[in-house]
Amino acid sequence: MAAQNRVPVNVLNSVNVYSYSPRDLWLAYGLACGAALLSSLLGVYGIWRNGGVGYQNIFSTYIRTTRDQVLREMIDPGDRGTEPLPKQLAEASIILDT
Repeated sequence: MAAQNRVPVNVLNSVNVYSYSPRDLWLAYGLACGAALLSSLLGVYGIWRNGGVGYQNIFSTYIRTTRDQVLREMIDPGDRGTEPLPKQLAEASIILDT
């Protein structure tokens, strides 16, 4: 069996230390709330600029807002592409020719 040699050892224990600062907490939450408020106000402004109407990211909205000559006959001139979808368009079929 090998001889046992004693060797000096230094053991270091690390401990997490947290520093609470109310100013930093208010700053972080204040900036987050300010950004959320600004985003909400920009959204409300955008809805107001659109006349208070909503649009969806669906095919029928694109067809109603980007009309060509053939589709213009099917779509009412006052239709801006907002909800709800008119019944005659909901029942129409469009065939894309390649």
